[in-house]
Amino acid sequence: DVEAWHEALRSTWGRYKPLADDPKELVAKIRTQSLYGLPAMHLMPSASRVERTQRDARLDGMDHYYALFSVAGTVTVVQNDQAVELSSGQVLLVDSARSVSYVGTKDKRPAMSASDIQQSDYRQCFVLQLPRQSLVSQLGFEPQYGPGVRWNTRAGQVLFNLVRDAVDHDEPISRS
Repeated sequence: DVEAWHEALRSTWGRYKPLADDPKELVAKIRTQSLYGLPAMHLMPSASRVERTQRDARLDGMDHYYALFSVAGTVTVVQNDQAVELSSGQVLLVDSARSVSYVGTKDKRPAMSASDIQQSDYRQCFVLQLPRQSLVSQLGFEPQYGPGVRWNTRAGQVLFNLVRDAVDHDEPISRS
């Protein structure tokens, strides 16, 4: 249900529009949660494309960054006219105040029904919202959109494991 998708995202994440080949067949699992006090979301969409226009960004006034982790599958993220292919084990910092498009790969894409998507590990993302002012203050600069980072350091692997644990648990994760 496209309207349910909009309502699940709009209040915390902003306005996004899923584009499916057949809107009646849109299937998306969205589980919002909190990870150490930050808004987070586990997402498994079947839409071939999800868009956020500059108009959407102006209308909803969301002003945060978010770390988009690819848990399984591949998605191409387009922001600032730069396309970045994000595959499993990679993360990308996205600016909510700018337009963005997420394009799913069409090759090897299995047909999914409402029951299949619960067991599928195809194109799973975990999104962690990062308040703009806090992030800029901590970094000392305004981060720029760019290619995904493979988390091949020890600290990166620990962070990615935290994300995978958050994906695997249905209950909210406590601040402790």
